[in-house]
Amino acid sequence: KTEETEVDIISFEPNEALHHHYADIPTELVPYGVSATTGKKLFTIDEIDSDGTTFVQSKPVDATRKVKNEEAPKTFWHCIDIAKIVNLAAEYYKDIILKLDVEGAEYEIIERLIDTQEINKISKVYVEWHWEKCKFTEQYHNRIKKRIPNSIDIEPWDAFEYSTRNPQNR
Repeated sequence: KTEETEVDIISFEPNEALHHHYADIPTELVPYGVSATTGKKLFTIDEIDSDGTTFVQSKPVDATRKVKNEEAPKTFWHCIDIAKIVNLAAEYYKDIILKLDVEGAEYEIIERLIDTQEINKISKVYVEWHWEKCKFTEQYHNRIKKRIPNSIDIEPWDAFEYSTRNPQNR
């Protein structure tokens, strides 16, 4: 908890190659991923800049399409069930704001939160939707979005501003 903002920020990132980005951020870094289940998941690694690394096999790992998923390295990382995280956080916090930039896993995560009713403990969600990159249909995308209760504020998130692919960050 920081005195200036009176909030706690907890970041989940299983990829060690990205941990240095959290060094100057007032956050507690948890070196695991989040998903709809707890356990090890097979991740495809974006070796170019790490920002496309994913366990969603239909999503191209490399935004430039220079490296095919079949050619990219893979590894298992531990993930934690998002519903358990939100349930625990709700014991300590009145407002829970969730930011999801999880390379296509946002759909299974949101479905898990809805199915467990833990979604009702969240006040706001920032989400970067990857339905097109994952080759999910627009109907599927819209169906998941419509299941989110109206009481929850949903804001789009686009990490390109922070990406290494953004010319301003080179």
